Amino acid sequence: MCKQGILRCFPDLGGRLTQLNMLSKESTMEQRSAELHRLSKEEFDYINAANSKYQTKFNFPFVLCALENKKATIFEELQRRVDNSPNVELHTGIEEAKKICYHRLLNLVQVSLEPKL
Repeated sequence: MCKQGILRCFPDLGGRLTQLNMLSKESTMEQRSAELHRLSKEEFDYINAANSKYQTKFNFPFVLCALENKKATIFEELQRRVDNSPNVELHTGIEEAKKICYHRLLNLVQVSLEPKL
């Protein structure tokens, strides 16, 4: 499925790549805004287990617009959304991906409009 393929391009929120600083510049900024770069060991273990459970059920990573959320909300949504049906979650994940794209495009436009000194 094409939509699932799009969702598979996203990294795990708060996952190993976040902790190793191996995300794109944009993903790093987004996950930092949600405070996912400063997880305690317990939080890191929890989010990795929750991400794994989600990935196993849906066969794509949990996608949520980190710029519009904080760590606690992300944890709550991850726990809540794992109970969704695959169709509902596919739709929800795509809607979240649209939000991420919107914020990234907005950032590109703002950067390109900044005066050059």
